[in-house]
Amino acid sequence: MPPPFWDDDNYWMECVRRSKSNSAVNGWQDLVDYVKSGKADDRTLSGLHIAIRALSQECWEQLCERRKASRLKRYSR
Repeated sequence: MPPPFWDDDNYWMECVRRSKSNSAVNGWQDLVDYVKSGKADDRTLSGLHIAIRALSQECWEQLCERRKASRLKRYSR
């Protein structure tokens, strides 16, 4: 029996779908399918891990900046 996959409920795919970008959705699904296939070598998996972690960090930084700007706007009234 194969191990459960980390996105069985499509949570991450739904996050990507909210971008309303077909290329982002298709690209994400391609990455998921590629990783699930088990065909990636160690170097590729490591690179994907680093790239996704860097993208995650960029998302977090943008969220923090927006929250900070929102707080400053609220308190400057």
